[in-house]
Amino acid sequence: MRTLRLLTSLLIGLCLAGVAAAECGDPPEDAREYVREHTVDHFNGNPPSQEKDTLALWESSSGDRRFSLCSVGPNYHTCFVEGGLKEVSPGKLLFELGGCTLTIERKGSSQVLTASPGWERAGAGGVCPRQISCGAFGSVESGEFIPSEE
Repeated sequence: MRTLRLLTSLLIGLCLAGVAAAECGDPPEDAREYVREHTVDHFNGNPPSQEKDTLALWESSSGDRRFSLCSVGPNYHTCFVEGGLKEVSPGKLLFELGGCTLTIERKGSSQVLTASPGWERAGAGGVCPRQISCGAFGSVESGEFIPSEE
């Protein structure tokens, strides 16, 4: 009986991990993709891990600028943000969601993402992740994204 409970728990955990991984959508094939590597601390007993956040930029068929961002946080919880961008100055793009903003600014071949206050995980004062697809411990952090090699 104990073995059955253990197997059931394992299967449920694997299914939930698959759902968490499926939260982030695939950008269009013509998107320019960037990555940011960072260390993620976990509190479920796992040691810290190196993870990659992904940022994709593209233009829609109607010429609108769009982006998607997938970030990985504690306990492998993801955050997925996608939407339209407006150009605020040459090389600088802005995404607004209520009082929350993400600024994406070109720096050579990289992109620097700046997240306004509120993108922290929900339990740490974040208000923005509740409005998008975010795991309970997901968050969006500022940082530099370099071109993806894939």
